[in-house]
Amino acid sequence: MKIILTFCLMFNLSLAFSQSENDAFDNLNSLYNKKQFFKIKNILKNDNNDLNKMQSEYFNSLVLCVFNKPSESNSYIDELFNEYPEELSDSMKLNLLNSKLLNCINLYQYKEALNVTEKLLAEYKSLIKQDETDELINSALIWKAAADMSPQTITKEGDTRLDIRKDLAGLTNIKVNINNIDEEFIFDTGANFSTVSNSIAEKLGMKFLQGNVEVGTSTGLKVNAGLASADSLRIGNMIFTNVLFLVLPDEDLSFADGAYVINGIVGFPVIEDMKQITLSDKEIFIPAESDRSSYNNLSMNGLIPIIETVVNTDTLTFSFDTGARTTMLYSLYYEENRSDIENNYQPEDIKFGGAGGEVIMKGFKLNGLNFAIASGSVNLDSISLISEHFTDNDEFIYGNLGNDFIKKFNKMTINFEYMYVDFE
Repeated sequence: MKIILTFCLMFNLSLAFSQSENDAFDNLNSLYNKKQFFKIKNILKNDNNDLNKMQSEYFNSLVLCVFNKPSESNSYIDELFNEYPEELSDSMKLNLLNSKLLNCINLYQYKEALNVTEKLLAEYKSLIKQDETDELINSALIWKAAADMSPQTITKEGDTRLDIRKDLAGLTNIKVNINNIDEEFIFDTGANFSTVSNSIAEKLGMKFLQGNVEVGTSTGLKVNAGLASADSLRIGNMIFTNVLFLVLPDEDLSFADGAYVINGIVGFPVIEDMKQITLSDKEIFIPAESDRSSYNNLSMNGLIPIIETVVNTDTLTFSFDTGARTTMLYSLYYEENRSDIENNYQPEDIKFGGAGGEVIMKGFKLNGLNFAIASGSVNLDSISLISEHFTDNDEFIYGNLGNDFIKKFNKMTINFEYMYVDFE
């Protein structure tokens, strides 16, 4: 009888512990699905988070990915697949492989990115939404075309100070040199890939790769793009090798009947490799060595920087785009504040543009919102709110931070090594 009682006691304790682990796991899993990466990071810092070893390693691998530690994340992922092949659910394996794919992209390991993509499509297609399947199939064309490329590298010959020029759209342009030819490109943290027009790619003698892909734009439109590589790209005292570019038809980078033309864009894969950048009205400063900070308010959703932003009193997530002229709010913000917005504002058409052209969508113009990031705080008026769904990102991101916020400060520092943004 005593033995049975002891057994029952042990069983109940085990069951209670298992339930606690499950509750903790379910909570973090829900936050992860909602892209609440900052909240997950803070929970994982607490040693008393009720996760077992496998669960802890699982969420750490995912968090390391979104906070731009791809090598460390891949180490956890490989260990999880080796040690817990039976314990990992298919949905967990799917998340791990998606993270590994992003890690390989951020490490410029395009052949391995292709291998992971093919594994996802072959073994987990039934768990993937159709639009995500289409995106994987489309992006596989990029990794296949770039599979034989060596990883991108950067060499810093010291600190770099870049003079900048604001174009007709108010966007930041910098001088780049490819194959000993100087050109001006837009500097854009919100661009998933560096981009160039077809005629400029030919002028610069880039190597065209086989294959075409469909590319989403900031307006939600789709355009067809080719691919090319630059053996060497010099920006100030930095030399990049093996840089992958999307190549768009000239007409997709031309606006207002040719009055405004984009030659090329320096996108996230190049900017992230700089580690730290400080932008001011007149220059961009890139130190040879980056600095630490008490802030950790920057994460990644794929190749899109996500910044923790306080709007009035709400802590929200925004995409972070130095190539955007103005800040914009998305449908998620509208849904959570619908009553207040509809009682105080009249609906109107919102017109905005990007690669591929201009679109008009339903929305509102909001006034008097305070935006605070790190040590910077600004009141903004006439903020465009798009009240209808138009991009995959607006399902979990509240908006996009633009230059109307950034230009209120003398300097802005973005650090992709220690993952923070701050303003002076």
